[in-house]
Amino acid sequence: MKHSKTPTAQNLGIRQTQTFLLRFFTASLVGFVFLLLPQAARADYTATVSGNSVTFTGDGASDVLTLGEAGGMLTQSCYAKGNAGFNSAKDLDSTQPGDQTLSLAQVTTIIINGGEGDDTVIINNPAGSVFAPNAEINYDGQGGNDALYIQGGGGADFGETYTPGPTKDAGVIETTNGIACQVIKFSGLEPVTDTVPEATFTVNGNSANNSINYSASQILA
Repeated sequence: MKHSKTPTAQNLGIRQTQTFLLRFFTASLVGFVFLLLPQAARADYTATVSGNSVTFTGDGASDVLTLGEAGGMLTQSCYAKGNAGFNSAKDLDSTQPGDQTLSLAQVTTIIINGGEGDDTVIINNPAGSVFAPNAEINYDGQGGNDALYIQGGGGADFGETYTPGPTKDAGVIETTNGIACQVIKFSGLEPVTDTVPEATFTVNGNSANNSINYSASQILA
């Protein structure tokens, strides 16, 4: 089963039993979205770099990790929160002295292992784009009630495809404009909230009993 829409503005919910994927599209591609995140202990992430791949590992507490971009470089929120071993917001290896950096043009894989606790990962895409040119993000929430927020970037030349995974808490989200391509593979998550503006959104159902709900959202001026 394949379901494809090309809306000007929409609010789409995708549900497999108890899992929801909530999307908001804005026709003007400009708007404000306020997310209220659960309060979490200021727990620590560690990170390591191997080639063009970076791995973030959470501990047993409830962690919040924000990934973004500054000057073309991949950034993390660990330094601002005082997590041990990080030399700056651009440092991607807490086990090595100094800054171990990767640009978005270099990074190919971002692996996130949430650990125990109720973990939240926030992906702040760069303006008018995504983590690109060919970034793959693998987020395993592991224990607890874990969440993923994808926001910013995208635009009128981007399209997105969502494919449910083998379990109700897993799936794949691919966002591309034919040049830049971001693939997010996730498991162990409830919920996933995606507010990246795109021109098209495609849902690939699987052999399970899928419930796909669609409704138009408010257009933000």
